[in-house]
Amino acid sequence: MTDFDRNRAMSAFAQELDANQPQDDEVAVITTNNGDECCENAREMYFQHLDERIDTEDFSDKEWFKEYIRDPRSGSPALRDCEGLRQHLENLVARRGPNSDKLQQILGEWDACADAKISSNSNILFDKAWKVVKAPLWTDEGTTADYEPEVVYPFENGGFSLVPEINDAEIAEYRHHASLPRFWESKNKDARAVAVLAEGEVDDDPKDDYHQIRMFEMARDARGKGLARDRLREMIAELREHDPTATSTHVTHSEKDTADFWDKLVDEGLIDSASTKPYVTTTPDGKLIPKTRLGWFFDRRVEE
Repeated sequence: MTDFDRNRAMSAFAQELDANQPQDDEVAVITTNNGDECCENAREMYFQHLDERIDTEDFSDKEWFKEYIRDPRSGSPALRDCEGLRQHLENLVARRGPNSDKLQQILGEWDACADAKISSNSNILFDKAWKVVKAPLWTDEGTTADYEPEVVYPFENGGFSLVPEINDAEIAEYRHHASLPRFWESKNKDARAVAVLAEGEVDDDPKDDYHQIRMFEMARDARGKGLARDRLREMIAELREHDPTATSTHVTHSEKDTADFWDKLVDEGLIDSASTKPYVTTTPDGKLIPKTRLGWFFDRRVEE
C-alpha cells in the first residue's frame, strides 16, 4: 500500500480526528501517565471504540492506523491529559453524531468510576475516624481498655509502654530508675517543657528526689522578650507543688548555644545545675557539676 493510497483510505476517518485537534487557545498535553484509574479506563474504552470504527473503514492497513492513533507523535485527541480527553469526548457528544451514544456511555462509566472512588475513600476515612472514636480512654481514674499496657524490653534500648500511662504508680513500674514524666505548658500557652521526677542516688548527687528538665521551649512570638525566667519559675513552682518530695531542679540535654543561658540561671539560683548530657553530671567521686562549662572541663580530664 503506497503512502498516497494510505492517506486517501484513511482520509474520511482521519479528518474527523484532525477536526478535533487542539486550537491555539486549548491545552493538549500528550500523555497517558495521569495516575487516574477512571480516566485511563475511559481512554482505553475510547481506543476500543476507535479500533471498532477503523475496522469498519474500507482500507487494508488497519493495524498500522490503530498503532498510529496510539503514537504520541500523531497528536491524537485520545492521548490528551484527562481534562483534555474529557473535553474532547464532551465536544463529540454535543455534536450529536452517529457515535454520540457510545461516547456518552464512556463518559457515564467514567463518572460512575469516579463516584465509586469517592465513596470508597469516604468509607476508608470513616473507618479510620471510627477507630479513633472507639479507642480506649486513659484517665487518672482508670481506663476503658480491656488489656494491660504492653512493655518493651530492654529499657537501655529505649523501651517504653506501647499505650499511654497516667497513674504514677503504674508508670514507675515501667520507667528506668523510676523516673516519672511531667509534661508542662504555661498558663499563657507561650511555653512548654518536659521534665521527670527522678529518685536521688545514695552515692551520687543529687541524693534526694529531684526534677530533671529535659526540654524547655518558648513560643516563637514570645522569644526575645525576657519571658523565659518567669515561665521557668512558673513551671518549677507547679512541679514542686505536684511533687513535694523533690528538693532540687536540674537541666539536662542543653544545646551548646544555650549553655551560657542555663549557666546564668544556675548563678541566679533559679536551677541547681545544667548539663549538655542526657543526665545530671557529677564528678568521678559523685559530686554535682553545676554548670555546663565545668562539665566540659571534667570531660577533658577524663579523656586525658
